[in-house]
Amino acid sequence: VPGSAGFRLLKHAVEIDIAFPHHGHGAPVGVILEMDAGNAPGQLLQPPGGIAAAGLHPEGVQRKAHPLRRNLLRLHGLQDQLDAETIYNMLETEIVPLYFAKNRKGYSPDWVKAVKDCLYKITPHFTMRRQLDDYYDRFYTKEGARARKLAANDYKLAKEIAAWKENVAANWDTVEIKEVVLPQEDLAQGLSIGKSYAATVVVDGKEIAADLGLDLVIASSGDGAARNTKSFEMEAVKREGTLVTFKIDFPVKYSGAYKIGFRLFPKNANLPHRMDFAYTRWF
Repeated sequence: VPGSAGFRLLKHAVEIDIAFPHHGHGAPVGVILEMDAGNAPGQLLQPPGGIAAAGLHPEGVQRKAHPLRRNLLRLHGLQDQLDAETIYNMLETEIVPLYFAKNRKGYSPDWVKAVKDCLYKITPHFTMRRQLDDYYDRFYTKEGARARKLAANDYKLAKEIAAWKENVAANWDTVEIKEVVLPQEDLAQGLSIGKSYAATVVVDGKEIAADLGLDLVIASSGDGAARNTKSFEMEAVKREGTLVTFKIDFPVKYSGAYKIGFRLFPKNANLPHRMDFAYTRWF
């Protein structure tokens, strides 16, 4: 049942086996649903003699993979229902008929071709070698390069970053929000899809005015909770003394009810990522 606990459990499975007892043997169909931190690429293998029926992760989608398309319905909590209907329809109209389209020799040539297609095009993407290459290219190599950069010249850069963090921490509470300008009339009447609206914020950064960044954060709201957030970094368009003016023109692409907020954060190009120094002020 779409949206049920059972279907939510199915969404976190790596593969399922669908047996057809009419012929006395199973016809495994692997449904590769999602990849997350607990499902490493080396674990996503199609079942022997079966096909990879669905790949939500782009790297698992090939011509014979019958992809489940992720789209903006997730913003409104309808993605589970869409996925369920897609799976059931795919099984009924494509996969099961393909398996039972048997010739006089007792097998389906198109099914065999699909199996070989999956083995050739999809399986190589989900191996332990690919997993190790990903870790090496995406993490270890980059971390090694950063470690060497920080250690160069008697850790000069590392010392500069540490001093910058101490200065920001000492002055963070002195920062003041001076002005927030939103399209109040448009907000009251409702925003129009396809149009862009301007937001402006003036911040007095005091001693750390040059070290601040600002995000506009938009979240869809429903059932009393905000979810599916999108953030857009605002541009510092004017600096006058310690006053910094941030501005953004944000387009309205989707209908629905949304909440907006602003997120102030310390900004330094030498940080590997924001959570390396997770000071934040919401307003």
